[in-house]
Amino acid sequence: MQIFEDTAVTGLQKQGGRISGVEVDGHLIKADEVVIAYGLWSREVAAMAGAHMPLYVCEHFYILTKPLQEVQALGKGAHLPTLNDQDAFLYARDDVEGLLIGCFEPHAKGLSLDRLPKDFSFDLLAEDWDHFMPMMKNALRRIPALEKAEVRMLLNGSESFILDSQFMLGESPELPGLFLLGSMNSTGIALAGGAGRAMAEWIIAGEPAMELNEADIRRFSPEMNVLGALEARIPEVLGRHYDNPYPGRSMETARGQRRSPIHAGLVAASARFESRGGWERAVHFGGEDAHLPLTFGAPAWRDQVGREVEACRNGAAILDQSAFGKIMVQEPDACAFLNRLCAAQMDIAEGRIVYTQVLNRKGGVESDITVQRHGANTYFMVIGAGEVVHYLKRMREAKGSFHVEFTDVTSGYAIFGLAGAKAGDVLQDTSNSLAPDLKRFQFTPVEIGLARGWAGRLSVTGEEGYELYIPAEMAMAADEALLAAGASHAGLYASGSLRIESGFCAFGHELSPGLPPQEAGLGAFCAFGTGFVGEEALKSHTPKRRIVSILFDDPQAIPIHDEPVYFRGDVVGQITSAAWSYRYGRSLALAMIDAPLGLLSKNTVVPGFEVEIACTRYSARAPLKPAKEVFAHD
Repeated sequence: MQIFEDTAVTGLQKQGGRISGVEVDGHLIKADEVVIAYGLWSREVAAMAGAHMPLYVCEHFYILTKPLQEVQALGKGAHLPTLNDQDAFLYARDDVEGLLIGCFEPHAKGLSLDRLPKDFSFDLLAEDWDHFMPMMKNALRRIPALEKAEVRMLLNGSESFILDSQFMLGESPELPGLFLLGSMNSTGIALAGGAGRAMAEWIIAGEPAMELNEADIRRFSPEMNVLGALEARIPEVLGRHYDNPYPGRSMETARGQRRSPIHAGLVAASARFESRGGWERAVHFGGEDAHLPLTFGAPAWRDQVGREVEACRNGAAILDQSAFGKIMVQEPDACAFLNRLCAAQMDIAEGRIVYTQVLNRKGGVESDITVQRHGANTYFMVIGAGEVVHYLKRMREAKGSFHVEFTDVTSGYAIFGLAGAKAGDVLQDTSNSLAPDLKRFQFTPVEIGLARGWAGRLSVTGEEGYELYIPAEMAMAADEALLAAGASHAGLYASGSLRIESGFCAFGHELSPGLPPQEAGLGAFCAFGTGFVGEEALKSHTPKRRIVSILFDDPQAIPIHDEPVYFRGDVVGQITSAAWSYRYGRSLALAMIDAPLGLLSKNTVVPGFEVEIACTRYSARAPLKPAKEVFAHD
């Protein structure tokens, strides 16, 4: 192995659609795999190969004091505990018999790389006492001994941050063989060992050896690498590092980047939006008054969402799902290709819709999607919002010698869910072309007011309903026609509550690359014998865990996510999704548990579970079936 220090990378070479080498000072180093871990310059180096690393740099401040008597009194080799004062945006620890005090301050300072020399590396930036002084005042209030301390120096270093406060690693979706690692958000030393191991295992195995969803580079689309968005958002990411992660919290900068074709109509209906994957997503329709203040307790939007849930059940509610990914698959091998890629049988009749998972070689779920057959060699796929990059990479890896083409058409279509007992009546009132006998998981062309598209008989809520697929330029006309016929809008909080009542699993919550479909109760959707990726792994798999519904006994219990689940005093799993159930008047959750499987069957409700929320345990009951099929209305 050779290490070249103080050597500039001047280019990255590609051959045959993958990385092939690195150019350094006029020399070419040939390589089948290349890792970019280039610190604050990583985004620019990745761009040399057409890859995206959406990180940006901020100035990060801390002071060092000269020795303090209070620290010296601890004795040689002794240390103070690290202090975090999140209300004051501070952290502190001892350092060479003095103190180190740093901050994640509101209104952080972004740093454009054109202000730095090209050889900038491990250097410091200029002091800025005016910027640091508000944090210094906070530190003096928290640590009175600082009043007599002498400041050795104010350090200002450069740190790279990322849009969601996590870090990024993995193989570039744009270029096979190019691996990206960066944006450690000031925690590089703490994360280095684990991140390095995870990256090495990924390179050797060709896919992650552990679940890395929160760090996976594939969670970012190229749109999220727009420089203007990074310049606006990343200083806020640093400044909110110590924010309480209240439900309903959302970033305020770089908003409106990706908007639904009916965004203006949602605004007019008092939508409250959250930014998710760059998209503006309507979470409820009560506006700011029904959203604030944020809390870990009963939220301000509970009544408003209750009205939207009622519309999804007994009325006709429009759920804007336009952020869902849409991919068109065509050419003679489309069916054979999809049977290799997807676990369910893809050789279905035209006009049919099928739900399926996409698996990795170990049998874990990489995505769950619906697939529509529009012709002998034409399919339309709908995937989760924010999963397009991840899924397209899977498709490219599986293509091989198949004669098939696939195209991301996400921006070309709006998708509306139309849920509720009156959904069919509303749709009939707006259309003279809807077949009244349309069966579940079938679709048909439809006209809605002045718009035309097609309608499928399925619903993300588990309630009676349809999905409507409308060309983007006609979406407002369709929305206006549905509203005029008596429909109303509902948001993500309402659909999330109903999803959990129906026991529907969601990728990133219940479903993950380390979870085989049998453990999510989805084994029946696998068409063994079609040769899908992961089939051999599933044949020998014995489920050891299961997704179950968790109904709390105490209405005061408000879980959020990831809380530990106990049974007879032992931790047996954790919460994967949770919401307020308007059917039962208490919280309902889905949980992954690994014991006691023998106690659970589809027709039993097992008491004796507990869930720990903020250091308090709450009793709960659990069946295997979806809650609404088991529990009576309380």
